Formats: sequence, C-alpha cells, structure tokens
Amino acid sequence: MNALGLLVVLLSNQDNWKFNRKEIMKRSGLSKTYYNNAINELKEKGYLSIKTIKVGKGADSEWTINETPVKSSDTGSTDGGGGMVFELSPLLQSDLTSFIEASPYISLGGSGVQELFNISGKYEHASNEQRGYDTKDISRIIKVALIKSVHKKPNPVKYFSNVIDDWISKQLFTLDDINSNQLSNNGSSIYDTLGFHDEEEFLEDDLDNNSYVWN
Repeated sequence: MNALGLLVVLLSNQDNWKFNRKEIMKRSGLSKTYYNNAINELKEKGYLSIKTIKVGKGADSEWTINETPVKSSDTGSTDGGGGMVFELSPLLQSDLTSFIEASPYISLGGSGVQELFNISGKYEHASNEQRGYDTKDISRIIKVALIKSVHKKPNPVKYFSNVIDDWISKQLFTLDDINSNQLSNNGSSIYDTLGFHDEEEFLEDDLDNNSYVWN
C-alpha cells in the first residue's frame, strides 16, 4: 500500500521535476524506513528505475517512473565472478585518489586500488538510489570506512568491503546515520572512535580537505 501511494505521488510530478527526498517523503506521508521499503518495492516490480548519469565532472540520478511495470535492467557491468561493478563518478574517484595518496598506510597496487574503487562504486550507486546524489556525504562515508579498515589485518580491503556492505544493508548514507548506528550498538560515537571526541565539524573538514591525520 505504501508503494502504491508513493507511485501516485511520483506520477503526479511534472516532467522536469528534480529529485528531493524530503519533499517526496512529506507528500507521501512516509517515514524514512517506509519510504525506503516503498522505493525498493517499486524498483523490484518494475515501476521505477533509477540510473546514475554523468553531469559535467559530477553525476546525478535519473528517475524513470512507469504507470505499468516494465522489466528493469541494471546499468552496472559484471565482474569475473558475476557480481555487479559500478563505476565511480570521476569527481569522487579523483577525491578518493587524493585521500589514498595522502595515507601512509594504504599501499596497494593498481588492482588493489581498483578493487577499492569498485567497492566504493557500489556504495555510491546505492546512495544515489536511496537518497539522491550528494558527493560530500558519499565521499565522507567511504573515507571513514577506509580509516576503520586500514589496520585490519590480514586483509583490510576485505574488511572495507564488509563495512560498506553492512552500511548499505542498513541504509546508512550520512555521518549522522553511521554515528547513530554506532551509538546504539556500543555507546561510542564515530567521532570518538576516529579521535575527534565528538568534534563533528573538524572531522568533516579534514575528510573534505583530505587532511585527516592518520594514526
């Protein structure tokens, strides 16, 4: 029923509408959880398709709403094991490259860096589908996952992949989402864990400027 109501709201939009998650949730009367579930149901049943498209040096999400269901096709390619591979937007890839190069602990060959990019692309794709494109939010989250993973031996890349998969499954797409989840799980904030003692603004600045002090 939630999905049907949301579909009616989406179909009532004008042709040149721009995605605004808060506005859609307000008009549909759905909470975050019910909204996300309704979006997923519409995609599964073929009423909704969300694609990531390049816009200049960045990216945006393109929504296609159908009055009758159509068979959807994914825009991602497949890796050798049959899994989906989603390319990072050029802007995000450039930003993450600078962040990785600034770290004294991340020393990977070309294939290792590409694996990190593939994992990050999956998160970027999931974020675009759920809440619309926001480069800073996506970049901050991926960088936090890298910081959490870098000392996890013997396979930090595998740990990074598990962290990203966990956050996607729980639909954690902002620092506030991750902080709330960690507080509910073990009582400590993500800022405290990363050495910022709840100084959120400083952490965001260091992540945005790739000036995080690794330890």
